[in-house]
Amino acid sequence: VLTVADADTLEPVATLPDHVADTPSLDADGSHVAYVGPEAALLVADLAADAAPRTTVPTAGSGEVHRPRLSGDGRTVVYDERKY
Repeated sequence: VLTVADADTLEPVATLPDHVADTPSLDADGSHVAYVGPEAALLVADLAADAAPRTTVPTAGSGEVHRPRLSGDGRTVVYDERKY
């Protein structure tokens, strides 16, 4: 489970139960978070919307997604891809 909290109050802003890997990444204003979900899916959650809807981001290859990084404006995600 990934919990996103307000930096000033430490109050939870969103809880993402489908988070399965480490290294989530927030955009500059904290409104979006990229993370790895079930079956190594690359997900981006909109923290500003009710229930933090998630979008599955298509990836270029067929390996597992690791260490996603969201750009400051929230429009670009980079990630490592590993094949086993």
